[in-house]
Amino acid sequence: MDTKKLLVISDSHGYSDKLKIALQYGKEQNIEDAVFLGDGVADVKPTCKEIGYSPTWKCVRGNHDHSEIAPEEDILEFGGHRFFLCHGDRYKLNNGYAELYKAAKNVGADVALCGHQHDCKKENSDDLLIIKVGSIGVEYPHSTRSFIVIECPPEKDIVVNLYEIRNGEIAHSIL
Repeated sequence: MDTKKLLVISDSHGYSDKLKIALQYGKEQNIEDAVFLGDGVADVKPTCKEIGYSPTWKCVRGNHDHSEIAPEEDILEFGGHRFFLCHGDRYKLNNGYAELYKAAKNVGADVALCGHQHDCKKENSDDLLIIKVGSIGVEYPHSTRSFIVIECPPEKDIVVNLYEIRNGEIAHSIL
């Protein structure tokens, strides 16, 4: 069984030029599965169409997605793992991960993915891997525009690859 790869993006906030960079990367790397974690769900489909990229998508909406385009939460079975997908705004992340942890464990997840706070972070919390993916669209003093690619190799730990967009170029590191 080959290593499965998952493109994970959040918080485009209408900046489809940066979203396009991440999607083009996914296309070039032949990544067939993707997740969008809110605040720009409406940006995804037209940008994919523009560049001719059609991965299998799971999208959740964020606090700036004012429509019923996507659910607030979802579950993804991928690469031998169960992922809890959410934007993160409902889980009081400024106060830690207790509420996110509880919601993810209630659905049997071993990985929780969220956006909302626009910073990237990976944290192991007992038997749950929590990954905040950052923002593809909005850059703050404590963060850069970013997306991640999760690798799920058989019989091994998940690898979280961070890609930051700086001056239109992609820089890679491991979270």
